[in-house]
Amino acid sequence: MAVVTQSTCDIRDRREFCSSLFRWNQSIMPLTQAEIEYCRRAYRVFDKDGSGVIDAWELKAILQELGNSRTEEEVRLMIQQVDDSAKGEINFADYLKVIEQYKAKAKSPDEDTETLEAWLALGGSEDMSGGIELTKVKTLAEEFELSMDERELSAVADDGGQINYKNFKILMANNTPSI
Repeated sequence: MAVVTQSTCDIRDRREFCSSLFRWNQSIMPLTQAEIEYCRRAYRVFDKDGSGVIDAWELKAILQELGNSRTEEEVRLMIQQVDDSAKGEINFADYLKVIEQYKAKAKSPDEDTETLEAWLALGGSEDMSGGIELTKVKTLAEEFELSMDERELSAVADDGGQINYKNFKILMANNTPSI
């Protein structure tokens, strides 16, 4: 029977701590220069007045364009979650942090959550029934330079121009931003 001493526990605890720290550090996915440039272009689209920051009005407008209307309080809370300067706006550095978090999350096994969030942002229902408008997906594809062509989009839409969740999920899994 091995005797566990204080020094053995310290070494084991340090190893465990270092291992946890390494895993945590790996979960932060720094962006490549190409990704930062892509983010800069997207940020300019969101910064409708060209002020260099995304304010509540602009975020609310973006969400409405994507079919996801929010109250002013909800928008304020969304900004507050990422606004390190507490000015009620999202600067480019805050935006990059959010993108890095999403990049890390995309590498995690919970990709279905991200697809569902995109589905909801485009006006899909929480129970994944019904569909979202093909025109909204086309707009999303254009604005974010997703590699989707007209044939691919038309193939997954029904006669009414709607895309169901199953087809949306397949579409999103097969397409990534072209950076």
